[in-house]
Amino acid sequence: MTTLRAIVTAETAAAEELPLVHTTRCEILPYIVASHELRSVTPCDVFHEHLIYFFYGRPAYCHALGSEPSGNLDLCPVCFVFKPHTIGGAAKRVFACDSGGVHKGYFKDHLFPPDRDEMQLDTTLDSARKLVPLVFGDNSRYYAGEAIPALPAAFSPGTPAARFHALLTATTAVAGDDRRSAIEVQVDSPVAIDHHLLYVILPMDKLNDPGIREVILQDWQTDPIGYQVIKFRPPNEYRTLIGHLLQERYKQGGRL
Repeated sequence: MTTLRAIVTAETAAAEELPLVHTTRCEILPYIVASHELRSVTPCDVFHEHLIYFFYGRPAYCHALGSEPSGNLDLCPVCFVFKPHTIGGAAKRVFACDSGGVHKGYFKDHLFPPDRDEMQLDTTLDSARKLVPLVFGDNSRYYAGEAIPALPAAFSPGTPAARFHALLTATTAVAGDDRRSAIEVQVDSPVAIDHHLLYVILPMDKLNDPGIREVILQDWQTDPIGYQVIKFRPPNEYRTLIGHLLQERYKQGGRL
């Protein structure tokens, strides 16, 4: 059986590299502002290592603490969007989809916990760039999570690769969210911010904090994108708004 990893490695077509996106909660922001780095406090419960998780090109992560209505601004998401061709070279693992979702059985109608490692690609962002045209067609369709309808010729029916494609094209309700179609990139903790950021997306109230704004503009030398928070809205709902804001910036920059 030819693995998904081998199929993707053999591809020659590659899309333009997209940024890596790390999403966390605003309650973590003061520590990031003070240290100028992303740092893992506890080991990952899947790989049992200190890792920083990114999704390729997309703000796909959401934390369970933000699923209920809340007036707590600290539970709202903040996204760090890293310039292409910067921290991607430090990738430790690359997966075709959310490895934790596969490991925990969220996609069990199509992918099962033993399939987790079958979703692992070569440890380079070239593997992400090759997966995009193979499975989605182009970066715009990948950003929208829209896989090509037809099974890629290299995917044999019944294999994990074919079942992965079936997961992406399913029209019935299945467990899990859009992380099924988001390429995951793991990097060892910590990750220095340096001058690698393309954007920071955060609530306007946080952006208007003079200390935070100064670090973003002067130390990180990056472009902040603020969003308006509505009191008692579930914080995770802002992920959709953030996705639209980032999509527009990508289009303006010719990335989509």
